[in-house]
Amino acid sequence: MIGFYMETIENAQFYSRVINALPADEQQAIVAISPWEPISEWLSENLSDITLCRIAGEMNLPTPDAFQQQKPTLFSRIDSDIRGSREFLIQKLEYQRCWNIYLYILLQLMNKPELNGLRKMILCSGNGLAEQPAALFCQQRNITTRFVELSNFPNKVFVDQAGSNARSALALNPKCLDALPDVPEDFHTQWMIGYEAEKRQPPLQARNNPCEKLIAEISQDRVLGRQRGFIFLPLQVSYDTQLWLNADLRNEEAVRHASRLARQEKRDLVVKIHPAETEPSELVNIAKLQQRYKFKVTQENTLDLIKASSRVVTINSTVGLEAKLYHKPVEVLGRAFYQNFSHEQLKKYLHRYLFTGVEVRASAPIPADIARAFIRH
Repeated sequence: MIGFYMETIENAQFYSRVINALPADEQQAIVAISPWEPISEWLSENLSDITLCRIAGEMNLPTPDAFQQQKPTLFSRIDSDIRGSREFLIQKLEYQRCWNIYLYILLQLMNKPELNGLRKMILCSGNGLAEQPAALFCQQRNITTRFVELSNFPNKVFVDQAGSNARSALALNPKCLDALPDVPEDFHTQWMIGYEAEKRQPPLQARNNPCEKLIAEISQDRVLGRQRGFIFLPLQVSYDTQLWLNADLRNEEAVRHASRLARQEKRDLVVKIHPAETEPSELVNIAKLQQRYKFKVTQENTLDLIKASSRVVTINSTVGLEAKLYHKPVEVLGRAFYQNFSHEQLKKYLHRYLFTGVEVRASAPIPADIARAFIRH
């Protein structure tokens, strides 16, 4: 039995495309699990041949103090998960509420007979409060896990056995890439041509951004064709989970650090605000920092900015990985799985490690052989 754990409607839509690609008899070996009733309802309407495991029902939960006294080792794991979750760190959800959500989901999963035959669970990034108890459940039952995240490269998906980004098995052992088959340079060069064409399009997550006009107002500078050799700092969305979980500083600290470097090296600093930023206070703060430190803020194409720069400074954005594609020096201020990649490892990551053949945010049907390969990956 293969489990798909669906925390958001976005990954429910993606996983449903994978499941619906399979014939009915293969779908019968799949169980769909969601911790939220609205998603369970959506799944019941869009998936007909699979088992649906609902997380619902009344349950008495012990307090954190009582649980710590009874099971101190398990409490330590749960407490660490909660304090490292995006809900607690970013959304500032109170600890007791986080505790109730986590323990409720964990105990529900442990008591579901339809999960007794589960041998593999496919999750999302593993950073959310609802996914962490599912990961712990799998660990307790010796169930194989696969964590799935957008790779930010077209037609490719990040799949890892332990987690995403700096919490992945890849981050712990990047040398695992060395064992993968070599990637011919001409193959990679041809892929780069198509990749560049794709990157000329606006990112999907930036469309219909209510702060689009404010970003444009702040980002008036033009540097391409006029300057080269600048330091390029791409900012990240202020509420990006990776920014909070895998870094000890935020955009403002990154701007201050890059500004110091630019002064020391007598170079210009060029900053690009993430086009998906929707927090007005973050944008106002960047505008104030620009007035103080006199750096340039632009909306020009990211790849062109990388090419024209002398080097890139990032917290842990995918732009750092893109800069490595163009052999640019990259300073990673946070923690990122790619920060020590060689060029050969980078090619193997793109063409051998990432799952290729499906676009997560698309709506097109997925071929059955691709769906099977994704499940096996």
